[in-house]
Amino acid sequence: DEVQSRPPLPTAPMAIQAEADLVAQVLALPVADFTLEADYFLVPSMQLGAQDERPRFGHVLLVVEREHGMVVATEMLDPYPGLDVLWQALPNTMLRVLTTMPALPRQIDVRSELLLMLLQPLKQMGVKLRQRGRLPALDEAKDALLNFVRRR
Repeated sequence: DEVQSRPPLPTAPMAIQAEADLVAQVLALPVADFTLEADYFLVPSMQLGAQDERPRFGHVLLVVEREHGMVVATEMLDPYPGLDVLWQALPNTMLRVLTTMPALPRQIDVRSELLLMLLQPLKQMGVKLRQRGRLPALDEAKDALLNFVRRR
């Protein structure tokens, strides 16, 4: 058994391959004047993997509509085989979330610099990305999610 360290956070945009069919679906959406809040975080109380495997902590991409606080998506992400692979998959995960919506948001506010960097392909689709420390709708949804997971 070996301890695995987290890979360093990328300091420059990663080579991200957006899936062409997802891009086409997102580009077909009309743009509407609303904002999403998004965050990506570790949930230590959510362990993944079979009982005979080394436990892995789950990661979550949480997306909330800002004005009404409606949770748009709670995507559970497995860090196996590594965080670098998860980070490269995250933009396509967000594209999949957007394909479920009736319209493309004009703006997405994110908390972390990492998520801001990973979602850069959305800027080419006309979505404004902004990093903000305070995301009130998302924080409320995140607190509810973490409280639910802790009770399990």
